[in-house]
Amino acid sequence: MKTLIKHTLALLSLVLLTATGLQAQERTEITQQIEEINQILQENPGIVPDLLASLHSYIENRQQSQQALQTHHNWLYQNDATHPWMGASNPELTLVVFTDYDCPYCKRLDPHLQKLVQEYPQVKVISVLVPLRQQELAGSPVNSAEFGLNVWHDNPSSYPQVENLMYRKNGLHDANSLRQVAQRSETSALIKPNTQVKQAIDKNYRAFTELGLRGTPAILIGEGVIPGYVEYDQLEEIVRSQL
Repeated sequence: MKTLIKHTLALLSLVLLTATGLQAQERTEITQQIEEINQILQENPGIVPDLLASLHSYIENRQQSQQALQTHHNWLYQNDATHPWMGASNPELTLVVFTDYDCPYCKRLDPHLQKLVQEYPQVKVISVLVPLRQQELAGSPVNSAEFGLNVWHDNPSSYPQVENLMYRKNGLHDANSLRQVAQRSETSALIKPNTQVKQAIDKNYRAFTELGLRGTPAILIGEGVIPGYVEYDQLEEIVRSQL
């Protein structure tokens, strides 16, 4: 059992101490926490097998995610013509945000991202659209993501207005709400199917799935992932640490 505890602590140390962006004080705190965990394991050896299995699973999932990021890196980071983006064209830091116009937390996050690129002009934010909540809209030839990408591809100057209107809509979009956004932005001609756009969204789904992400929003930043909604102060702190 002592050997098993030692192996478990070694894995735990690997997971914690190889995290990116750690300051010296944080590493000291983690080392102290590992010592506390060691004491707990010594006193409760029965929990060691389950903890060890969880650590192995975590490391395996992280390795798979890192491999997927390498596979999809160019698609996610180097396709300005495909993915809507804002901020710096030659950035010091890039955030890739998996987002959905129908997602309530994505709607709440969007103003934070807008504020971020205003306050940090060296940052770029790329939006990777994954319409998880609605793939089809009754009465409409396209869903919300397809319409948004149509605008980005064919009328990019209108995209900021379209994006703002899409996120401001409470609840799920429907055929009527898409028509209203299109009328206000004078992009009604772009409510139409587009094979290239459909293929792009399929690739977005593939990257999202293989990265092991479970929902929107999800933010890739540096070598880490922010899963879910985050308040602006927290987002800004992470961005500042990466910069």
